[in-house]
Amino acid sequence: MSRYFDRKSAVRVRAKERKRRGSMAWLAVVLAIALSAAAGLIIKHQGLYMIRAVHVQGCRIVPQAAVSDIMNTAVGRPMWHSNRQALARLARELQPGIESVETSILPWGTLEVKIAERQGVARIEASSTMCIDDEGMVFEDRTGGASGLPSLRLAGSSERGRRRALTAILAAGDADPSWVFDGSKEDNVTVQVAPQTLAELGNGQFAGKWRRLREILNGQGQAELPPCTIDLRFSNQGIIRKQV
Repeated sequence: MSRYFDRKSAVRVRAKERKRRGSMAWLAVVLAIALSAAAGLIIKHQGLYMIRAVHVQGCRIVPQAAVSDIMNTAVGRPMWHSNRQALARLARELQPGIESVETSILPWGTLEVKIAERQGVARIEASSTMCIDDEGMVFEDRTGGASGLPSLRLAGSSERGRRRALTAILAAGDADPSWVFDGSKEDNVTVQVAPQTLAELGNGQFAGKWRRLREILNGQGQAELPPCTIDLRFSNQGIIRKQV
């Protein structure tokens, strides 16, 4: 009989223990809900989940104020509905000098905006501020950086001709700011290396042609060259045709 009553007592003890654990679990759930609700009220009252400020960095040629005006429309919006990707696209559309926009939201409500600007490879002929990059995008640089770039003549050129001219400029590496590149003839990119000296580069393999051109210019002296055309279109050749 004693073993029977011992087993019965053990069942009652386990039942009480399960009931106690269940009560504690419900209490924990209630406390968690209450704390979440209180935290939500505090956050809502303080506006902690909102975009509260915008910080733009990386602007040099692009007006920072113009980018800030665009991105500041996110201020006051919830962090998860800031619309920052659309605003970044708008900034790129309105400011051609922007190559890319990277955004992130800091926990305290600051929208960080990092701007990567385009790098000009040539200056548009007859302009002191308009540049073009290696992708063919034209943008304005008022910082004076355009003055150190060679010129590109756009008049009469097709997209293919412009791209070949840009490829020739990139292959040159250190093209003189006084040089004027012309892609109006798709199969024969030219560059005015002196007031009366024109070099014909053809439509490709520009690196080798630049080496030959420099050999000719260094050998004869660019200032002493008579009015001429330097034909570099053919492999391993540099033919000087004097102009009359």
